[in-house]
Amino acid sequence: MPGVGLRAWLLGGLALLAAAPPPPNVVLIFADDLGFGDLASYGHPTSVTPALDKMAAGGLRFTSFYSSSPVCSPSREFDHYLGVPYSHDQGPCQNLTCFPPNTPCFGTCDQDVVLAPLFWNLSVVEQPVSFPDLGARYVTFAEDFIASCGRRNQPFFLYYASHHSHYPQFASQEYTGQTPRGPFGDALLELDSSVGHLLQALQDSGVYDSTLVFFTSDNGPETMRMSRGGSSGLLKCGKGTTYEGGVREPALAYWPGRVAPGVTHELASTLDLLPTLAALAGAPLPNVTLDGFDLSPILFGSGTSPRKTMFYYPPAPNSQLGVFAVRYGKYKAHFYTQGAFHSGTTPDHDCYGLTPLVFHDPPLLYDLESDPAENYNLLDEAQLRPEVLAVVKEMRLRKATFDQQMKFGESEMGRGKDPSLEPCCSPQCTSRPSCCRCPSGSHPT
Repeated sequence: MPGVGLRAWLLGGLALLAAAPPPPNVVLIFADDLGFGDLASYGHPTSVTPALDKMAAGGLRFTSFYSSSPVCSPSREFDHYLGVPYSHDQGPCQNLTCFPPNTPCFGTCDQDVVLAPLFWNLSVVEQPVSFPDLGARYVTFAEDFIASCGRRNQPFFLYYASHHSHYPQFASQEYTGQTPRGPFGDALLELDSSVGHLLQALQDSGVYDSTLVFFTSDNGPETMRMSRGGSSGLLKCGKGTTYEGGVREPALAYWPGRVAPGVTHELASTLDLLPTLAALAGAPLPNVTLDGFDLSPILFGSGTSPRKTMFYYPPAPNSQLGVFAVRYGKYKAHFYTQGAFHSGTTPDHDCYGLTPLVFHDPPLLYDLESDPAENYNLLDEAQLRPEVLAVVKEMRLRKATFDQQMKFGESEMGRGKDPSLEPCCSPQCTSRPSCCRCPSGSHPT
């Protein structure tokens, strides 16, 4: 969710306080490293995503929805938790199976740390996690949670964060080799099937018509993985950059009878999810400064977004440089640009990891309605229109104001590392990380 830092992968449920009338249920589905061009409903010719296609056809599809960061972001605390508490590549994977019966995971992942653990609330129940079994476990957890809340007529919030589209991709036997897109497509198909199971569970529990389902992703595709790294479609670059491919995401809002089917080009962000869901639940917002807006006008009303500006931070922001880019209406200005290793291997050298930080004065200016690929700098035109000059002035002012008001917190990564805090199913063992292994079988019920 919003913010830069540790990636938390989880499947959790938080029971909302009942009110009169009761608030809706909410299912928030978060993909990882999924690009703007990865879904069939966003134009990919060989992705097989029937459940997400159903949501796109019967719900509201966003074309200008942004993550708050071009890299993975931290999540929230929950009452019930099943999952890997960080990215599943943050542990050795070269000897693990990602596709049955015996196809090993692609690459090596992080070395000299513990194997990826599976947590059930605060307990490690398996280490290393069995990737081919993970999707089914998440689905079972979610189905049981939805059914339990349905029986008690208790409004709920379910956060379903999937690993499938992040390196190394994986899938169960049922989905292995089933799509023309190869391993990435097979993993995406299992993610899509999970969405289908969630929608069916809502129907079976009698809460289908009282539940908002929202789908999006945390950041753009890791194009350095080539065909195993996702697609940003027509957008420029991908993960780790402040170009559109790094932060513009597919997003779907689905609530039959409440959210009218259609497509919106209005500006929206993951930053807006908290204010929107709080408004739907009738819950007070925390007493802190928030950068988000209630998107109810887009979902239920006039179709006009309260968000008019989007600020783009790089993966490692600092107060000296501030935001790298600003979108204001249909215009986007790049004040700084830099490549990212996550976005390597594309033909565009602007994306490469060795492409240095560049300050632009005047900024690079693009009209994202007519040029979403950021190809044509409006300030290169021989005759600059007064409208364009006025927009540049306004965007400079908005960047300066935002940078001045921003207060940076303490960097979690800057606090260093402590290997003793790595999760281990045998916490008293001494030959870490190799002794942190637990056989499968301690499954949550």
